[in-house]
Amino acid sequence: MPIGRDFITGLNTITTPVLIEAAWQDKFFNADGWMLHIDKVSNAPMSSYLGAVRGHGSDISLTEDVWHMEWFNNFFFQTLWGMQTPIFDQAKYQYASTHFPVVNNQYFSFTHDSSRTVLRNTTVPMKLYLNKNGVLKTTVQSGSNTVSLRNRITNGYTLQQAVNDEFTGTNFQSKFKKDSVKFISSSLTSSLEWTGTPVVRLDYKSAAQTFCQFNYQIYEVLPSGERRFINRANFTDRNYTKDSRRQVTFRGQAHSHIFQAGSKILVIITNLDKAHTDVEFFGTNPFVLPTMKNGDHTVYLSSNSYVELPIITNAGNRFDFTFAEDNSEENSNPYSFSLSQNFPNPFNPSTMIQYTLADAQNVELKIYDLLGREVQTLVNAAQNPGSYSVMFNAQNLSSGIYFYKLTAGSFTDIKKMTLVK
Repeated sequence: MPIGRDFITGLNTITTPVLIEAAWQDKFFNADGWMLHIDKVSNAPMSSYLGAVRGHGSDISLTEDVWHMEWFNNFFFQTLWGMQTPIFDQAKYQYASTHFPVVNNQYFSFTHDSSRTVLRNTTVPMKLYLNKNGVLKTTVQSGSNTVSLRNRITNGYTLQQAVNDEFTGTNFQSKFKKDSVKFISSSLTSSLEWTGTPVVRLDYKSAAQTFCQFNYQIYEVLPSGERRFINRANFTDRNYTKDSRRQVTFRGQAHSHIFQAGSKILVIITNLDKAHTDVEFFGTNPFVLPTMKNGDHTVYLSSNSYVELPIITNAGNRFDFTFAEDNSEENSNPYSFSLSQNFPNPFNPSTMIQYTLADAQNVELKIYDLLGREVQTLVNAAQNPGSYSVMFNAQNLSSGIYFYKLTAGSFTDIKKMTLVK
């Protein structure tokens, strides 16, 4: 065992062939560590798989089991018995993504994929901001708005008593009040692959002293209304000063999930993190123990309140996604024509371009090089009013200055971006 359980600093000293596997939904071991550090295994033959690995409450897949066994056997056939297999010739980073439909009313389906590039370098961050009226958008809420999450425990009820009650039953429900606030996006107009670790930025205040907790749950909601839990991010402030406003950034559980076109993304913030898919492993117990301090928690709907999902960008030369028109605001048309600066900028190799449309128009979004030559058309379609986002992957382009031009009816805007490799 390394001193202080520090495995990370020793990864680049390994020379023995390495096989790495982890489950996205493992209730004990978060795959985030591998997402961050897997490429530190740089001096040894290595193959990895993140996906449907049996154990600790994760979803299983019979098709992935077949692939997994062959992969597992190939590693040992080659490293122990000297047989030639494709184990070290295939893409180093193998993974599988969950998605609907649900199999036997129990597990997500899985689709296998792979990358020769470390997975965290194949994604671009998509920020979904918490907006008023329970709306999740790619734009920041204007004005000053908040939502409240109440943590209410009565009659001196203790954590030990809650554990004894297994967080269920009449006694628990009468003394611990579960609360939640929900934020939902408009419908996706195309499929969207989240691969990696969600990052949450939280702007908060609480009337509780010393401890306050915020649990984020991420769901996909189908057009039929059916929804299913995907994964989570959890934060407990254990040194909190009552009524002080704070901001924090924290990482959630790594996952790969493909949202279907037409689906919505739902984020629930709750004081008790229990999901129906946890029951097989946890029974009626929560993913993390709740705090037992009374107090109303305030979440500010500001530029510091969002969930950031890493969106895969290695499908061809780009990956784009859009949300359908959002009519949830009181204003029947809250949008104007605008083109935002790409983010990140400079970038390598992917960046996100956002724009808004005030009314329905034929839209073109094109990329040009420094000499004015058209490099690529990202959008060429009729689109409704709303906020849109496009992921641009420049992996096949050389470093330099590029321009992107939005044309929507009589509206035109051009902005500059820098590719640095």
